[in-house]
Amino acid sequence: MLLRHSLFVLTVFVCSVPAAFAEESGTGAALPPWTVRQEQAHTFDARLKELPIAQREAAWTKWQNSRNKLADHLDRCRFDVRHANRDTLLPVTLKCYRGQLSLELESLKRSGTAPFAHSQVLRDELQKRTADLQGAIQTTMDGIDAKVFTTIAALKDVRRNLLTQYRQPFWFALSRARAGEALAGTAKIQMVLRVASEDAALPATAAEKIADALMCEQRAESFFLSSSEAVTIEESRTFFDQGRTAFEACSLLIEEAKSLRDAAVQGQ
Repeated sequence: MLLRHSLFVLTVFVCSVPAAFAEESGTGAALPPWTVRQEQAHTFDARLKELPIAQREAAWTKWQNSRNKLADHLDRCRFDVRHANRDTLLPVTLKCYRGQLSLELESLKRSGTAPFAHSQVLRDELQKRTADLQGAIQTTMDGIDAKVFTTIAALKDVRRNLLTQYRQPFWFALSRARAGEALAGTAKIQMVLRVASEDAALPATAAEKIADALMCEQRAESFFLSSSEAVTIEESRTFFDQGRTAFEACSLLIEEAKSLRDAAVQGQ
């Protein structure tokens, strides 16, 4: 989970950085990129107070458990459908599909939020798409219970509609909102690094490494921004994966900077 990794890396420096890390320097108008990052960092802080990491981690674990249950269910259903005969194929398929939908509803309760996303627009869009998908899934389950679907063809039609009209919009909104969370996380880290780089006692080697980390974070930030503003889910996922790869490299730079700083302090 990228957010979990962001918070871990952030603690590398935050314990020894002044509490005013999110304040502008007061030397005149701030450059627009830093103004935006400051706002995003503030969003990150505010959301972290509302949803402590321990609670976030618990929700993540429950979501993973839901997805594991769904994967096990699908495996069993593939076996059952393959071994069904002409007379039992429809009831077996309907039973399996209803079970899948029920587990998906459970999973949606865990995944359909992105509280750390910097943009309220992204959060609102995800909330809407989540509610739409939940409603469509419940309606389909009610239809199965009412024996509305009397042929495999009819079931395929509703599944196709559920995919194109509800699932794909949800996936797209979720992808963009997760990128918004990553943006807020990188903004927080950059604000911390910016203040850390202004420490006059910082060894030159550590300062250089921090500068490298800042440039690296900005590269990751550009990918996450593109992901959050993408017009297709394919673009959003591609940019997010590129940002995640870049971010992992940044984490190593930050850890190296901390090691260099700690070594210098111990040598004094």
